[in-house]
Amino acid sequence: VRLVLERASTAKEAVEVAARLMELHGQGGPCEEGGTWSYENGFLFADRNEAWVLETAGVHWWCAERVPKGKYRNISNDLSI
Repeated sequence: VRLVLERASTAKEAVEVAARLMELHGQGGPCEEGGTWSYENGFLFADRNEAWVLETAGVHWWCAERVPKGKYRNISNDLSI
């Protein structure tokens, strides 16, 4: 997230930067010693004009959804898109 916030100036750019980093480098490693299970994460990126939800699964999989103006979203401990 730190690299995303350093490189992006809008919520949409944050999604683009995070997705590019995910595709190039993947996310994290195994969540258990010697295991193959990996994290699923959710992120909310917002600026004064729009908001986006970015969700990740496995090492290189991701999806994003724009939050419509006047609507709201939350993220929790499960994939929601």
